Amino acid sequence: MKSLFSNYPTWLWGALALVLAPSAAWAQYPPPYNPYYPVQTYGPIGNQLMGQASVISATGGLYKDQEQARILRQQADQAKIETKKKSFDEMMYEKAMTPTFTEEMNKNQSMILRRIMTNATDVEIIKGEAQNIILPTLVRVAVRGAYGPPVPLDPEMLQHINVTGSVADGGTGVGMLKNGGANLTWPMSIVDTPTQKQLAAIIPTAVTEVKTGGQLKLDTYKKMNATMDKLYDEVKKMFHKEQIDGGQYLNTTRFLDSLKGSLKILSTPSAALYFNGDYSPKGSTVRELVDYMSDKGLRFGPCNPGFEAPYFALYNAMVAYASGHGEDPSGFVNLNAAKYPQKGGWKSVYR
Repeated sequence: MKSLFSNYPTWLWGALALVLAPSAAWAQYPPPYNPYYPVQTYGPIGNQLMGQASVISATGGLYKDQEQARILRQQADQAKIETKKKSFDEMMYEKAMTPTFTEEMNKNQSMILRRIMTNATDVEIIKGEAQNIILPTLVRVAVRGAYGPPVPLDPEMLQHINVTGSVADGGTGVGMLKNGGANLTWPMSIVDTPTQKQLAAIIPTAVTEVKTGGQLKLDTYKKMNATMDKLYDEVKKMFHKEQIDGGQYLNTTRFLDSLKGSLKILSTPSAALYFNGDYSPKGSTVRELVDYMSDKGLRFGPCNPGFEAPYFALYNAMVAYASGHGEDPSGFVNLNAAKYPQKGGWKSVYR
């Protein structure tokens, strides 16, 4: 009996064997993953639906990313506002804790006043700087109704205290010309020299012109300045030629500097006020002196050479008055003893 498959040709069986052989081998030994294996397709309709789904998914992701970006932008803006707020708070804190210019100036003035009250230098006293620093504070204390003890002042002492109307006048006052300038005590190094005699003759004339006419004449002003400059040059030459020593040179130049400052006042519009009594210190006590200086708008000028003691006495009196007023404005310090106490007062220096 012939088999069912005997009717097929032999070549067909060979082809079938070739097709089935690899399938059996793959079933026994599965091949590795093939990245280039063709993508499964679903036909035209299925592929169209898959594309639409991909577009919808991508659009949703885009919207989600955009919203997430908006959220991050809002968080960044909030962080900027918070940073700005913290910066403002820090600025206001620093501003509140930093002293203002006025507060810093008040502090500096208070420290200067405290030092002047306790440890003023000799130069500050004889130039009147120490007294000028204390004076405004005493005026402010008096305005508030706080007065110190009645510290008396010697009228003869006040005659040697120089005052000035303003810094514009040179800040020195007439000083050495109070008595007309005719009885000046010239230094030994220049006394009786031709230039000194010439200047000594011009000064009384200049003072008389101011007293009588209220104004210095131009010709007198020119002669006075030229003679003063010539006297300065002669003193320098004497020092360079060793005709005078260093101490004499310093004393002479100091005398000339003080005299030059006084002569400068003669050329100012207010020069006559220094000789009619308006620009003279007055008062029997420190309080009266302070009130008078304040009412007239006066300041203390530097002392004349050789009359330093009245300035130390006035400084001590002002410190004693300030220390006993009963309050502590701008750093006042109570002192146990005045500086430079002199047995017998300032007059003992001359007697």
